Amino acid sequence: TDETLVISELEDFNDCEYLKNSTNFMYADGLVNDIEKLKNLKKVLLMGVLSDICVKNGGISLRTYFDQNNRDVEIDVLEDCCDTYDSEGHNRDEVNEKSFADMASNGIVRVKRR
Repeated sequence: TDETLVISELEDFNDCEYLKNSTNFMYADGLVNDIEKLKNLKKVLLMGVLSDICVKNGGISLRTYFDQNNRDVEIDVLEDCCDTYDSEGHNRDEVNEKSFADMASNGIVRVKRR
């Protein structure tokens, strides 16, 4: 589906892909191996859908990975580049706010909407 496509504004930065079969990108084949090769990595920009599932699960796992391996890498979640769905019992604004707060409480820096 089109949901898996990179938006046009980011196409120039899309030089690799990791296919995942879960709601957590940290389990995508090859990702951790590639992260380990990036010895000078200082910051990760986190964005995507769904902010309350895939973005949050992957972001917190990535933060845990960096902490466990004594890597001083900042993770920024770009709030205006993340979203979730809106439905009965799942208020988009409330769920997004809770998800971003959960990530912040785990050491991920919130980059708020303008």
